[in-house]
Amino acid sequence: MIVNGVSQTYLPLGDRAIQYGDGCFTTMAYVDGHLEFYERHVARLKKACDVLGITFDAWAEVGESVAQALSEHYALRATNDSDKNQSGSDCVVKILISRGAGGRGYSPAGCDSPIYIVSLHPMPAHYANWQDQGIQLGTSSVQLAKQPLLAGIKHLNRLEQILVKTELDSSPYVDALVCDTDHHVIETSVGNVFWQDKGVWFTPSLDASGVAGVCREQVLELFKRNTVEVKQVKYTIEQLLSVEQMFVCNSLMKIVPVTAINLPNQQPIDLPVTDQIRHMQIALNVAAKQSQQGHL
Repeated sequence: MIVNGVSQTYLPLGDRAIQYGDGCFTTMAYVDGHLEFYERHVARLKKACDVLGITFDAWAEVGESVAQALSEHYALRATNDSDKNQSGSDCVVKILISRGAGGRGYSPAGCDSPIYIVSLHPMPAHYANWQDQGIQLGTSSVQLAKQPLLAGIKHLNRLEQILVKTELDSSPYVDALVCDTDHHVIETSVGNVFWQDKGVWFTPSLDASGVAGVCREQVLELFKRNTVEVKQVKYTIEQLLSVEQMFVCNSLMKIVPVTAINLPNQQPIDLPVTDQIRHMQIALNVAAKQSQQGHL
C-alpha cells in the first residue's frame, strides 16, 4: 500500500484511524486498464471529509499514488505468462483518508496532518456469477443505528457491518437485508437495494443511516434519464411482501438481481430476473466505461 506517497505496510499506533476509526474510505473498480467512476468516488471522499471536519486537500497526490500503484500492479501481472490479457489485471482500488496522528482523547484539536492510503485488492471472483445468476437474500437481526450527521458517508466505523457479515457467515445466504432500529429497510450487507412494487420503483431513504453508494447515485441517474421515478422511502420488511423485482448494487459488482427474499416465518418470495434488470445492467456497464479514467 501507499501512505502519503510512500510505499509502506504500517501506520503509527497513534493514528486516529486505528484509535477511533476517524476517517473515511471508498472502493472502486479497475477494469480493462481504467478506473470506473473515479471522479465520483473522489467527490464522495471530499463530502465525507467535510462532514467529519477533516481538512484534506492533497487530491492531486492521491491521484498520482493511485496511478503509481496501478502501474506497479499491471507491470507485475504482465510479467506472469498466465496474465498476458489486460482483464487479468482487474482489481479493487481502495482510498482511505485518516485524520492522522493525535494524542489520547476524542478531541481532534491539533490533528492537522491527515494522511491518505491507497491499496489494491483482488476483484471478488464470484461477482460475475452473481450478476448472471442473481442471489437470494436473507434478513439480518443486526439493526443499524440512526445518526443523521453521519448518514450516507462511508466512514471508518464499520462495526455494524462486521456484525452483519459475522451473522451471515453462519447462514445459508450470501447477503441479507438490513434494517435500522425503526425496522426500516436500509441496505444489504454489500450494497444498496432497489425494488419494484405495483410498477413503481423504490429505494430506501438514507437520511438517518446507511451508505449512499456511488453506484446507487449512478442508478438513480439512469432511472431519471429514462424518465422512471424512484421513490426514496422508509419501508419495513413486511412491506416487501408484494415486491415484483429487486436488485442490489455497488461499485464493484454493479447490479446483481435478487432471485428470492427469505423473510422470517414466511415462505420465500421468489423473484424473476427481468429484462428491465438486464437492460439496467447493460446501461450501467456503458456508463462505467464512459466514466473510465486511465491511470497508466
